[in-house]
Amino acid sequence: MLPAVRKAGLSTIVLADGFSCKEQIAQETNRHALHLAEVLNMGLQDGNGSQDVMYPEKQFVAQRKRGQRESMVRALMVTLGALALLTAGAIWANRRRA
Repeated sequence: MLPAVRKAGLSTIVLADGFSCKEQIAQETNRHALHLAEVLNMGLQDGNGSQDVMYPEKQFVAQRKRGQRESMVRALMVTLGALALLTAGAIWANRRRA
């Protein structure tokens, strides 16, 4: 699969629905695979002819990366909030014992 992706033209859509396949393509090539739903969405929106000819997955990759960053920030905020509550609880418990 990876040799075929590497040989594919820059305007060729690379399609893979599985997570591991998409990750292998992203990590081992300079391309990103699209899910079937993304390709169908692209087809529905392409009526105006404004899509990039090179790297058709580009618009979806930017959205994915932005979503991943936002998810990581949310996870960090929840983790920090939980840590703050645990710390406050430990301080309160220590003061109560004293």
